[in-house]
Amino acid sequence: RRRYERSDFLDMATNSIRVVVRTRPTNTFAEDYITVHPDKRSISVRIPEGATHSENAKGSWSWKYDMVLHNASQETVYSDAVEPVIRSILQGYNGSILCYGQTGSGKTFTQIGSTASYAHRGIAPRVLAEIFRHVQEHPQYDTTIGVSYVEIYNDSLVDLLSTIPSEQQQTEQLTIAEDSSGNTHVKGLRVEQVRDEEEALKFMFEGESNRSVAKHQLNSRSTRGHAIFTIFLQIRSRVESSDKVTRCRLNLVDLAGSERLKKTETAGELRSESMYINQSLSYLEQVVVALASRSRSHTPFRQSKLTHLLKDSLGGNSKTLLIANIYGEQTHIEETVSTLQFAARVKVVTNKASVNEIPDPSLLLKKYEAQITELKRELAMHDSLSNRSRVAYEPYSEAQRTQLTEELQAYLEHTSEEVNLESVRHMRELLLAARTLFAQKQAQMDELQRAIASGSMRAAGEGEGAHSFANSLAADADAMVGQLSLKQSGFSVGTAADGAKPPGGLLDPPHTKSAFGNSIFASDGASGGGEGEEARQEAPVGQQDAFNQFKASKGAELNARLIDAKKALKENRHLRNELAVSVNQAKKEIDQHKLVLEQKKVERASNSTANDEAEIIDEEEYAYIQALKEAKMRYKQHHDELLAAGEAMEKSSTEVSSLRQALVGDFNVWYAEMYGTAASDPSPRPEVDQDSAGAGEVLDEDERFDRMRMDRVMAVEPESLAFVRASKAAQKKGGKRRM
Repeated sequence: RRRYERSDFLDMATNSIRVVVRTRPTNTFAEDYITVHPDKRSISVRIPEGATHSENAKGSWSWKYDMVLHNASQETVYSDAVEPVIRSILQGYNGSILCYGQTGSGKTFTQIGSTASYAHRGIAPRVLAEIFRHVQEHPQYDTTIGVSYVEIYNDSLVDLLSTIPSEQQQTEQLTIAEDSSGNTHVKGLRVEQVRDEEEALKFMFEGESNRSVAKHQLNSRSTRGHAIFTIFLQIRSRVESSDKVTRCRLNLVDLAGSERLKKTETAGELRSESMYINQSLSYLEQVVVALASRSRSHTPFRQSKLTHLLKDSLGGNSKTLLIANIYGEQTHIEETVSTLQFAARVKVVTNKASVNEIPDPSLLLKKYEAQITELKRELAMHDSLSNRSRVAYEPYSEAQRTQLTEELQAYLEHTSEEVNLESVRHMRELLLAARTLFAQKQAQMDELQRAIASGSMRAAGEGEGAHSFANSLAADADAMVGQLSLKQSGFSVGTAADGAKPPGGLLDPPHTKSAFGNSIFASDGASGGGEGEEARQEAPVGQQDAFNQFKASKGAELNARLIDAKKALKENRHLRNELAVSVNQAKKEIDQHKLVLEQKKVERASNSTANDEAEIIDEEEYAYIQALKEAKMRYKQHHDELLAAGEAMEKSSTEVSSLRQALVGDFNVWYAEMYGTAASDPSPRPEVDQDSAGAGEVLDEDERFDRMRMDRVMAVEPESLAFVRASKAAQKKGGKRRM
């Protein structure tokens, strides 16, 4: 992989926003108007006289950026421009990568790429692969990764992952909020935790399929809103005893393209969308101008949702890269100049990036728990020295609370002179006991008032006092069943009269159906002989259970052969996968040696003179030549072994299929003889060997084609397997794109 050698660009320690210009490949590039200089950093635009509509318009411009990528591949864009940002992210910095330009200039292709081609994948899939590769290579760190995808459509926030089923569906409206440090986030936006590259790619492709897309004169798949795919990282060390955790995020921003309505010829809803897009980009340019101006004290971030969300990326805590995409044809020269001028303004903006280390909440909790335990021990020692060993600081048990309630009751009834207050905990429990007693007394008073109001007794002032009322209730307790008692809480059971029984006699038990359809409480006549015997006859066992019985008895020998064949298939597949890795490793070594030898050849040619007749190589170059030969030999050996392993795997797969068909056929004959009826499903599914990666599955034509495709991917380019699986899943599911 080629690396860009300019140290000033690779050094992301500086906080200025990095700007890269990428030209869209075209056969009609306006070379008479646009000049890309040999230093690959400068670009000039010159419009000949008479080509502009205004006589006073400026006709030439020249800019210098961090890099100009002319007709560059996706791999070159990532390795030369993006990798420095990703290295900063993995060190704990926030990062942002913005793609800006006119409609049709290749922003979405740069950011997302093509889902149909692994070689043409964009920045986002490559970033995910790099992050998960880094996680696997550094097991000493515990890394948690999450993703979110939001679209700003007509200045409204749309969660592009909302179509994915979730246990907790978001119902609140999406809003932009800021934390205490001024960092912005979308409140209510789903953040999905991902475990591997394939799962993250599935979420990304799902969100991409939900974006608003339309067709106009300049672009057949024009995105109608700004999209931000965010990757969240939380990193903590497994080996160092540090209470710090690193939390950072990477924003991959695909800005909708600016549009000239006279060129796109849009109308109706598309025209309204174009106006929203141009307005938000105008606000973005105003923010950039304000940040670049030292005399401006206010930056209008809140003018639109786009600028508010990009507050951290522009002038905030972030390592930011802007990729300015231009469509270098003569008909788009005005838009090209506008894009390059915007990129030049962004280059002046300075961010304030720093490593995002915060105290680890879980470690802080353990630390505080240890401190509390230590303080309790010191307090207990102090109480022991002060003869206060009875003091309790933990919550009281039920027995202790009952005892405390009795002490409080005695104090309120004047049978006890005082209650000793021992600690704050004791005072709190005492107040709780007082509340409980008050609630009991209040309940008794309410019951007395209800009894008086119902007329079941005379008021206290009409002859008998309240004491006589309580006595009368106590005297009548034996005659009342289920009535409230004033002496005790709850209900008084009382004594039922002799011979009392509920009306209607005993209740009949319910007629519950048994598993066989008969009533458990059926009468003797219903469960007797005759037709009752036929009703009790058990149905045949389930077909899958019968198949298991067959494999353990009559089909045991054939099933054992099938198991051995599965095992052989598993071993051959494992060997084939190992050989595929060896082949790819040898191929990488060959490419690396070729690259080094090519560089050596260039250096030798630059140092040679016209009088040199023969090429002389040094010892280092000779060693690389020998290493290249050895790598080619290893590649050929492993490749031949890979082909042999593939043939052995195909042979084992054929044997497994043949034995499976024979086993199922014998089972159908046995089932008919055993139960006198044919199997309802003539092809029961054998048990699947999970370790054999589908060796025991019955595959249809499409599944076999997918399996062959995945095997081919593993043999040729195994690192693309996650991308291929995720893109295929997205293609099967489809999306809600509007064309």
